[in-house]
Amino acid sequence: MEGEVGVARVALHKVTAELREDGLIVTTPGMGSFVAQDKNETSG
Repeated sequence: MEGEVGVARVALHKVTAELREDGLIVTTPGMGSFVAQDKNETSG
């Protein structure tokens, strides 16, 4: 991905770690990182 957006791998790793800590993304080994569900979202 760093080649696609012109950002160093270390920077991408730091940003994804921060997003994970903030609960904005969820990372599943072998699957990737995805936008987390909104905690305020209600079903139904």
